[in-house]
Amino acid sequence: PPDSEQLLERRPVETNDEEEEISTITCKDIETGGNTAKSKPDVATPEQSLISDFQIVTNLQGQLPPRLPPRPRLPPLSREEWESYREIDGRVSKENEEKFRARVFAGSIDHSIRREVWKYLLGYFRFDATDIERMEEQKAKEREYEVMKKQWESFLPQQEANFARWRELRNLVEKDVIRTDRDVELFHSVSSPQLKQLQNILKTYIMYNMDLGYVQGMSDLLSVILAIMENEVDSFWCFVGLMDMIHDRFEITQEFMRLRIKQLRTLLKVSDPEFYKYLGEKDSNNLYLSFRWLLVDFKREFQFSDLMILWEVFWTLHLSPDYPLFFALAIIEKERNNMMDPKFDFSDIIAHINGLSKNLQLEELLEKAESICRQVGAVDHLPEELQPLVRQPLPPPFTFPSAK
Repeated sequence: PPDSEQLLERRPVETNDEEEEISTITCKDIETGGNTAKSKPDVATPEQSLISDFQIVTNLQGQLPPRLPPRPRLPPLSREEWESYREIDGRVSKENEEKFRARVFAGSIDHSIRREVWKYLLGYFRFDATDIERMEEQKAKEREYEVMKKQWESFLPQQEANFARWRELRNLVEKDVIRTDRDVELFHSVSSPQLKQLQNILKTYIMYNMDLGYVQGMSDLLSVILAIMENEVDSFWCFVGLMDMIHDRFEITQEFMRLRIKQLRTLLKVSDPEFYKYLGEKDSNNLYLSFRWLLVDFKREFQFSDLMILWEVFWTLHLSPDYPLFFALAIIEKERNNMMDPKFDFSDIIAHINGLSKNLQLEELLEKAESICRQVGAVDHLPEELQPLVRQPLPPPFTFPSAK
């Protein structure tokens, strides 16, 4: 049979017009970057933004240190290295956990050990647990999953008829799953067992977290996890860990997403006031163009093989609890000259951003994002809204231990 990496290759999918619109997206906002209408979106007027823009840029003028050259990416974490961080009983000390996170940030993870290591990064396995404790906890998690899964599987027809919230979320899951990553071999067939597993996991997650339930975009995140875990229970608990980290972005009010876009705007003002001003002239400085990037962690921009590397970097939380913002800024900075075309208008900028999908160089952008993050983190007095974005003090770059 084909190996897992072959099954993650994308392939064309035959769809009708309606399916074509939704087979690559779960909601209009993800596909369009938040700009679903043909007309220009609301943007901050000069009167609204002039003072805050001036204060932020002026306060940091002259404070941004020179940006260090990008650091080349390291080879992936090997099995031998991973085992070196573990004690004889399977524990990973706090000190070694920090070293491990720095190592993954600098070079990602060899594909052969992803299934095991992701369980730690996503909080399914505790770093401080022994192998014996971990096995016991895993068995307990398996039982918990089966209990929650049986809850929705055993609903009587009358129960479902009296449970509008469940019906709404169940229907949304079923509608979205059939459209998720159908251009990927693993999920291509309508009878694919993986599509059924996606449904099972997402319906069970509703039972686990009815307050959040299911929101469009979640299936896009889960599909990558399921592709690596190849196990329904393991995928569920890894997905739970991921949602524990990023659930705020799926809140119905979208307050957290608005905050993130505001923080990205501030980062751009600080790092490139000239380009920020240009975007304002083109009615694009609200940066809604980044909405789909930040909602599903650039899922539409990269192939699965690159997404795994990118997400591992994000999940380390090594330099920032919201490193996707710095990665987004790296893309914007890389493309700024292409977008600073006098003939470009708002629609041209959006078209250019959407055209970047599957055409970005991951390694270069990861190196650039680290340089930007370290440059911003070196500022003594950051604007208040940027302070939560970088660890203080910033950890030093990872280096391999010197040979004895």
